[in-house]
Amino acid sequence: MVIHPNKFSRFILIFWLQLIVITIQSQTVNISVKATLPSVLNESSGLETINRNNIWSHNDSGGEPKLYNFDSTGTLLRTLKILNVPNIDWEDLTRDSVGNFYIGDFGNNLNDRQDLKIYKIPAPSNITGDSVIPQEINFTYSNQFAFPPANPLKNFDMEAMIAFHDSLYLFSKDRSDPYSGYTKLYKLPKVPGTYVAELIDSFYTGPGPFISYSITSADISPDRSKLILLGYSKCWLFQILVGTISFQVLFNNLIFQEV
Repeated sequence: MVIHPNKFSRFILIFWLQLIVITIQSQTVNISVKATLPSVLNESSGLETINRNNIWSHNDSGGEPKLYNFDSTGTLLRTLKILNVPNIDWEDLTRDSVGNFYIGDFGNNLNDRQDLKIYKIPAPSNITGDSVIPQEINFTYSNQFAFPPANPLKNFDMEAMIAFHDSLYLFSKDRSDPYSGYTKLYKLPKVPGTYVAELIDSFYTGPGPFISYSITSADISPDRSKLILLGYSKCWLFQILVGTISFQVLFNNLIFQEV
């Protein structure tokens, strides 16, 4: 699995999971630096792999509206410009089972945005040339009524997204004060349109501080049986039951240790 523990990282890190644990426990896993990212990725945020040697990423807020393709040595292979849209606060990148890419422009540090979007493009391998016009998914949250809400309710920042079956799933980065320690799970269709993202579950990551328990990315295993939530220094692994994304079964809690 390829990861970068936070959006400021300039490195590709590798860790291996031995997925045979049958009881919930905290476990330390070793990670190591594989390569340095291309210099154009000065603040890599979203990351998506096609295979071990074909990786895509983009920069965080204020970066150019581009996706960058590179290999496992950090060598830049291709740049794809996303036309007619800005990078207000691009936070995550995911793809579905047929290869479509989804770019989450939903970073919301102040919890006051009312222009949240996800951009959908075809599989880059099917795009000729160096640019593409995306389709747009516009959305709001079913439980947000003030922009921004009161400090204890500030849990509408988003940095994590996966595509699963016919839906997109978003996982909040808790910015409440005092810190509540919850990530909230929202669901919306993955087809262009305007939607109200449905709140379907929540999970208590821990008591804080923010830097230790906030969710910064998410992914699912290649066999579609596990969901992983990534923080700055730890991650949480869940079982996917009967094709449903939820927090019902916590499989393991992993803490990173660089070697």
